[in-house]
Amino acid sequence: YICGSTIITTTHLVTAAHCLYASYGVERNPRELSTVPGMYNIDNFFDSDLQERNIVRFVIHDDYYYEDTGLTDSDIAVMQVDQPIVYNNLVRPICLWNEIDNLEQIVGVKGFVSGWGVTESGEAKYPSYVTATVVDRRSCSRNLEKVIAGSSRLFCADGHGSVPCTGDSGSGLVIKRGSRYFLRGIVSVGQFDPNTLTCARNKYVVYTDVAPLRYWLRKVIKGT
Repeated sequence: YICGSTIITTTHLVTAAHCLYASYGVERNPRELSTVPGMYNIDNFFDSDLQERNIVRFVIHDDYYYEDTGLTDSDIAVMQVDQPIVYNNLVRPICLWNEIDNLEQIVGVKGFVSGWGVTESGEAKYPSYVTATVVDRRSCSRNLEKVIAGSSRLFCADGHGSVPCTGDSGSGLVIKRGSRYFLRGIVSVGQFDPNTLTCARNKYVVYTDVAPLRYWLRKVIKGT
């Protein structure tokens, strides 16, 4: 298990670009990757509900550079699978954000992130979720002790002591609008706590902002 991802069409999923690199900045071979919609117990590959699909290709955003040591506002990629995913009660696509891009409009709004990332008790067998509140750029810069440009295609969210951790990269942050959930963020960067040697729970998590990148997403989907 490497990262999380989110279904956006029957043949496309979106994830974080850094998930598609192995060590030393070498891109992974897409044909060595697979995704398993419908999985619940990560140790059980015999569950009748899961749908294993092989990745045939992926497209990483042109602005993304794995060598970046700082924050990047283009940590996003689209993966294409070899067979259509079958939608059912357990497997559904997410809606792409369809409101304005302005981050200030969602400051203070709570989103949800789910995945099989590391928890306080160790590696997870079953998925869990955290609630994260979107914060403004000034608060983000102060908490991370880094300057976040106003034009950056990323944002921070406060997990209030519970944060996405190792293994949750690439998972989506979704926000409920009416009766539907919309994808607004992708887990990009968490902060390390040298005292506990795990994810810093008092630090914000950085998310790639999907809203200004949704036009790129549609272009990639149309082209593949």
